[in-house]
Amino acid sequence: MFVVEDALDARAALAALFEAHGFVMAGAVSTEYAATEWLANNVGGWDLAVVDLLLLDGSGFNVLQRFASAASAGKVVVYSGYVTDSIRQRCVNFGADAVFLKTDIPQLVAYLEALQRAG
Repeated sequence: MFVVEDALDARAALAALFEAHGFVMAGAVSTEYAATEWLANNVGGWDLAVVDLLLLDGSGFNVLQRFASAASAGKVVVYSGYVTDSIRQRCVNFGADAVFLKTDIPQLVAYLEALQRAG
């Protein structure tokens, strides 16, 4: 699992949530450039990427597209505080497997549990 999130407190909360559900975090970055670099160095080395749309530098939309189109791509989830119906549709069009508001923790947990059951 890989996280692209600029807020340190949100990264820490996600790390704790993922660990509680048996996922291992392979890394976390806060910029589009760092995410792109990590992706290039870890082809096929991830099963789930969680991407915020607003980053310290660059665009979460660009990160989403790169991860979704990567060779042997895992699942890509958008986790942002700025999700509207039109943003959700744009994310899906760019390849997101799921889109969650940062307040939708129960739905994110349900998604993680479904991934675990699917194997």
